[in-house]
Formats: sequence, C-alpha cells, structure tokens
Amino acid sequence: MVQKLLQRVAQFELEIFAVVVDKQKRPPPIDLEEIYRNACAVAIKKCLNHHPNLLLFVDKRYTNPILREKFNIAIVEEMQDIKAAVVIEHLDSRNEKGLQGADAVAYALWARYEQGNRAKLYRSKRYKKD
Repeated sequence: MVQKLLQRVAQFELEIFAVVVDKQKRPPPIDLEEIYRNACAVAIKKCLNHHPNLLLFVDKRYTNPILREKFNIAIVEEMQDIKAAVVIEHLDSRNEKGLQGADAVAYALWARYEQGNRAKLYRSKRYKKD
C-alpha cells in the first residue's frame, strides 16, 4: 500500500524537504518531543528559504494544545532570521490525503536510511544534501 501511495505522490510536481536526525550522535533530550520539534523546524526553515510564503499543514499528532503551541513556537523561533511568512494548521491525517502522502514519503526516507542505504539515498538525483 505504501508503494502504491508513493507512486501516486511521484506523479506530482513537488519538492521534498527532509531532515535526518542521527539520535546516536546527540545526547537524549529531557523532553523527547524536542527532537521532533527541532527537526521539523529545521526542515521548515529550509523550505522557507526557497518558498518564503508557506501554508503548512501538519498532522494533529498532539491532542494537547500546549504541545501544539510548543511546536508552533519552535517553528517561529527557527525562522526569526529570515523574511518569511508561515501559517500553520494542525489537521487530522486520517482525513487529509496530502498528509497521508507526506507520511508515506517520510516512512520511505526513514526505511531507506534505517536499512543502511544511506549512500544510495545521498547519490539519488532527487536528493540534495546540505
């Protein structure tokens, strides 16, 4: 099913901004969600450097509004030094096909990275490593 979804995603003209976090090379944070928030903030900043006006849809993974607000704050703090405008909407991915596609892409990147295919991923014509 993931493969079929990835084939459908590949039909669209799009850019994918991703951040790979090597958790073995950094000390574990006190707040486990900090890694997720920081990685998202870095990826979004990379996107904003290319597309300064962004409507961002993210999975409403947090039922707790305080955690959603922490996520939003991490994004705003990361983009302070660039001129960009971002609107963040938290949506339920069960109802949003675009978010389901993004989840499939994220899973594919994770699987490729975790299965030791890092060199192949970096050599991919569609992958640009910063």
